[in-house]
Amino acid sequence: MECPQFEKIPEICVKMIRRVNDEDGIRKLVMEVFQNMWFTPVRVEPLDQAALLQKVSNITGVVASCEKVGLDFFEQLLLSVSLPLSLSHFTLQS
Repeated sequence: MECPQFEKIPEICVKMIRRVNDEDGIRKLVMEVFQNMWFTPVRVEPLDQAALLQKVSNITGVVASCEKVGLDFFEQLLLSVSLPLSLSHFTLQS
């Protein structure tokens, strides 16, 4: 992420999360963005504590923002990221 301290990140992320049920191409793009943004490791040797804290801050900000509008889309994002693509599509559609 180019500007991890940008104050609108949670708001932007919530808008992207709301697209998790769109057609496969959009859903795949949303999952890739969050996979890269949240689950890509930070530098370990030496540990980049600032980057790790910023990543945690962004994740908690997104969760707090999602909680205000409902956690359904956020839960679906987590399912999509954690399950294989074919299985998550089946789960979300049923």
